[in-house]
Amino acid sequence: MSQLSKNIFDYYFSRPVVWDLTIVLAFMSLYFFLLRECLLILPDSDSINTLTLEVSNIAFTSAGFVLTFLTLLITFKVGANVSKEDIKKNQKEKDADKKKINIFDIFLASDYYNETIRHLKNAIKVLIAIALIGYLLKLVFISLIDEVHHFFNIAGVVLISATLLRCLVVLTKILKFHEQEEISESS
Repeated sequence: MSQLSKNIFDYYFSRPVVWDLTIVLAFMSLYFFLLRECLLILPDSDSINTLTLEVSNIAFTSAGFVLTFLTLLITFKVGANVSKEDIKKNQKEKDADKKKINIFDIFLASDYYNETIRHLKNAIKVLIAIALIGYLLKLVFISLIDEVHHFFNIAGVVLISATLLRCLVVLTKILKFHEQEEISESS
């Protein structure tokens, strides 16, 4: 990964929800402009209402998957028997005296673990908020004009996509951490 893309990811991950909302605003502004200029047309009311339910269902389902992964990480952390001090001490020992430490335990004792947990918790919050807003629009605010529902649909799809992409990037970072540890162990 180039230094530029690493800096962009670091900048994005410093405030990911804020950046996701900024992306949503950009999409919404562009979509509003295209509607106003008659370059796009608003779908019919039934399609908009169906899509609102679909976006909400996708958000709840995605939140469930992310919550499952978060629960697994926390469960593994509770069962981990390795601390940061153990890892540092083990790295200083000679090869003959070294204990075999699981790579996943190294991840659980690293700062990457806390960062991963933070990102996954934020992802769950965003996904559940999208789902709840969608269901509120359908149940309580059904009389709102179709444009409001449609703008929610667009915002929901963009936020879900950005949130799941962020989770994928976090998982990729975990795998790269795992690969780096395997390489350093073999050398």
